[in-house]
Amino acid sequence: MTLFKLKSFQKELIRLFKRDWRFFLWTSWFLILGIGIGLSLPKQNPMISTVTQLIIQKFARMQSWFIHAPLIGKIAIIWVNNILASFWTIALGIILFIPSIFILLGNGIVLGIFQKLVGTQNGVAPIWFYLSLLPHGIFEMPAFIIATALGIRFGSIPLRLLYYENKEKSIPPLFKEFFKDLRYYAVLIVMMLVVAAILEVTVSPYLVKLLGTKLIHI
Repeated sequence: MTLFKLKSFQKELIRLFKRDWRFFLWTSWFLILGIGIGLSLPKQNPMISTVTQLIIQKFARMQSWFIHAPLIGKIAIIWVNNILASFWTIALGIILFIPSIFILLGNGIVLGIFQKLVGTQNGVAPIWFYLSLLPHGIFEMPAFIIATALGIRFGSIPLRLLYYENKEKSIPPLFKEFFKDLRYYAVLIVMMLVVAAILEVTVSPYLVKLLGTKLIHI
């Protein structure tokens, strides 16, 4: 990417953020709601047992690839996993955007349950739990929030087209506009998830040890 193209990319991305930041902020409440739901579930709730088993199974499947992989391989495993999750969050939004919302909500529920389990079993205070996730989470979570917002926007296009068809004289090219903006956001998401994967492998494990927690890391 030449310097001119880089400046053009930055300028367009800034323009998009100025337009969309309120929508991203609104979308982030689904993550916060999910965390609240996860924390509010009683200890004996079947969902906690189910989620715990799913987390263990996921870690077990990835551990066989992860444990013997070189550093770049570990980064790639995490990055590809997160890229696929972001892709499906956007793509499934076409089903009236409901799946995109539930994916982010579900991530919040898992995070809340995980915080509850770690706090109960290891006596880890919430602030230390989230500090241990901060290095990579500060890039990973916003990337997922942006992907969810894009999925919601993607899924709302048919409804918006119906509105314009019934209420307005002209129909704007909403799909064309969406995919044009998606090019910039996709690059941003990929870059954020690269940084997140690098930090999750190199920095987060040391921070976990420093904080004295016993969180599971892959």
